[in-house]
Amino acid sequence: MKRFFIIPAFLLISACAQEAERPVYQYRNSPAISENGITPQVYSIAAGRAVNKFLDGTKVVYEQQPAPTLYIKEIVKADETLPDGFYYADKVARRIIEASRSYRLVNNINDASYYLDVWVDRPSPEAQELTYTLVLNSAGGAELGQWSETLKRLRNDDNSWW
Repeated sequence: MKRFFIIPAFLLISACAQEAERPVYQYRNSPAISENGITPQVYSIAAGRAVNKFLDGTKVVYEQQPAPTLYIKEIVKADETLPDGFYYADKVARRIIEASRSYRLVNNINDASYYLDVWVDRPSPEAQELTYTLVLNSAGGAELGQWSETLKRLRNDDNSWW
């Protein structure tokens, strides 16, 4: 015996309407893209990779009990021609660190055992390359390590970064 399911028309209409309301993301025509193709998403890719390297490299530090406190400084643009949009990279970095439960993030540098200096740079304004760097410092100011991730723009149709 075959079973038939009847879907009320209002559910179909509302599903189609929701689908139609979603914005279509057009990569090349998006106003969020600078003239060199850097978007906030590019920064977040680099941030995520650099933070993972940082966590791998500081296992000895965060294995302390209780977990050490960490303050993340505001991202510094070493190259002023880079477009803004670091809010998403900062959010990604914080989520990865919080999810790892390796460090306890604090909002005041005076409450931190360690702090991270973060900066973004590129070799030259014409370069299709971006470097995201993290430097771990103790509360006393001693540098304990540095991790960076370099992304290069691919030369293909969609102008993606890897």
